[in-house]
Amino acid sequence: MDRQAVPELPTWFASHQPEPIPAPQSLHAAAWNAAEEHKWLESQKMGRDLGNMAILDWYRNHWRSFCRHRRLEHLGGVRKWVEFNEESFGRMSSAITHDSFSMVGPQSMLDPNIVEIVFHKLAQGCENLTIIDWAQGQFLNSSRSRVDAIVELLTIVDINSARMDPRLDESLTHALGSRC
Repeated sequence: MDRQAVPELPTWFASHQPEPIPAPQSLHAAAWNAAEEHKWLESQKMGRDLGNMAILDWYRNHWRSFCRHRRLEHLGGVRKWVEFNEESFGRMSSAITHDSFSMVGPQSMLDPNIVEIVFHKLAQGCENLTIIDWAQGQFLNSSRSRVDAIVELLTIVDINSARMDPRLDESLTHALGSRC
């Protein structure tokens, strides 16, 4: 697995235990800051202020993956986001390091390396069905329980909860339409 494909993501299960637990951050505020930075960079390239056009460009092209990556950060205990369930914060990293997750432990059908591969596939934009299809091909000659364990993992990750609409003022929302 090429780890260079998603360079901004940390290794999820390298016993990352933040001390103290970080204060929750707003996903929407962080996205707006990223969109503003995008606007500044693109305006610099063009030699003029691109205004809302650059903001809309960021939301059209980056909002979904931004939310997905923040969901994975939240589950990995890297950064707490108020838009995601507080109980899910750090769930994956603490479960792996404390052997409290049913799929990980002495009788595990999934080792942390497989879990990390699944997380990287999610970070790259793979959907649940694509990952399940990959798992079925990967573990074709293994017992069915490995694929079932990956399905359990995907259920816990609940990557679809990262699908949310951006919070924009009415003029930007109208300009963005259903394309975001």
